[in-house]
Amino acid sequence: MHLGVILCCVLANIKKPELPTCVSGIIKKHSIKDITYVDINSDEDLLQRMNYMSFSIVSRTAHTRFRKYNENYLIHAGSVSDFIENFEYLTKEGPWQPLAKFLIIFNEIEEDLRVIFDELLKFHVINALVIDATVNNNLYTYNPFENYGCGKRYERIIYYGKCLQPKVENLFPDKLVTGFKNCTFNIEAMHWPPYSINPQISAVSIGAEQYIFKLLARLENFKINFTYTNNAENLSTVDENMTVTGPLKSMKDNVVDITIGGMVLKSERASAFDIIWSHMSLVDEVVILVRKAKKLYTWQYIFLEFSPVVWLMLALAFVAYAMFVVTAFKVEDKALLVMNMFGALLAHSIKVRRTSATRYVLKFWACFAFLVSSHYLCSLTSLTTQPLNGFQISSKEDLATHNLKACVSPMMQLVVWNIDKLNPKQQNLSEGCDSLYQSMETHLSGK
Repeated sequence: MHLGVILCCVLANIKKPELPTCVSGIIKKHSIKDITYVDINSDEDLLQRMNYMSFSIVSRTAHTRFRKYNENYLIHAGSVSDFIENFEYLTKEGPWQPLAKFLIIFNEIEEDLRVIFDELLKFHVINALVIDATVNNNLYTYNPFENYGCGKRYERIIYYGKCLQPKVENLFPDKLVTGFKNCTFNIEAMHWPPYSINPQISAVSIGAEQYIFKLLARLENFKINFTYTNNAENLSTVDENMTVTGPLKSMKDNVVDITIGGMVLKSERASAFDIIWSHMSLVDEVVILVRKAKKLYTWQYIFLEFSPVVWLMLALAFVAYAMFVVTAFKVEDKALLVMNMFGALLAHSIKVRRTSATRYVLKFWACFAFLVSSHYLCSLTSLTTQPLNGFQISSKEDLATHNLKACVSPMMQLVVWNIDKLNPKQQNLSEGCDSLYQSMETHLSGK
């Protein structure tokens, strides 16, 4: 592989002297830049024969693993059979771009032209221009969106004339002639609320993505057929060869046209498929779900006004003050004194004799008890009007402190392993975690 700028190179013994001029003219006229040149058994070095070139070209073979995104393709094939045999390798890499412009040259066309365009349609290549270099460098293309083809079929092969004198000005026109009118698209909808809902499982409503596609179908005048599956937790993976597993394999194999159901957008999936729209695309985080704290029982409100330390200090103050009064003054009825002190804390009235030696001491305690009981009653009133919940787990430290076990479903384990590019080693961290829904139910039940 080499990357460079091809400049004004002319060699002798040119087999088809008009071919380099033809290709150069098409590239310049349509401002095609950043070209990926692929040689498939052409037995010619077309790049060295192309005159007055001043654009960037990357030369490679079909079997070379490529890392740079392909903007446009210039493919030179020896024959149709060579092209059919090797073209698929271009589609097995991340930088594969079926929506790019394809300029494909054949030294020999030994079969029907439909064989070529059938192969291109199989891999959704739309903007393709074929040059038959056998005799007169004829130009051919096709349009699978013509006459309501919907990108799935084509009725004719379009002849543009000779390469040096084409019949049309624009060799790469917009091919959405009839758009999506009268088209029928097959959609695979996985049961993954709220994005997609299987009516056989829940007939309450439809998912958000189902609703969006119904709106699009009405606006663009196309039809949709939903195929409902229950394999949402079967994670779709895409390897370096663009081999797909899981629900997305149906779309890769052209069984369905669209797959919906809250698909997680990853770089590998973005390389293998076109994404219509992304939801929460800027959110990149792992969320740990824990059980919501339960509401406290009503009788627990009696003790929540003060913290345990305050309750302890209040009890010590009561005992110390009572012992001081009993010890410092000669009190005949000690039990009555203690009951009066406790009654003051409960906002009960106290009858104190004027001749009693403990008169001023009890008045001081009554003032202190009034402040404490007033604060207690105010807090109790607010708690009864605004019910409280128990302790809520809200951090990783809380998880460790309360010795909570993780409940991670196999699907989420695969997501984490796949993001970190590690070999998956699935393990159930606790019972009741065989699926994502089951793990959520396990959290709700507090197991």
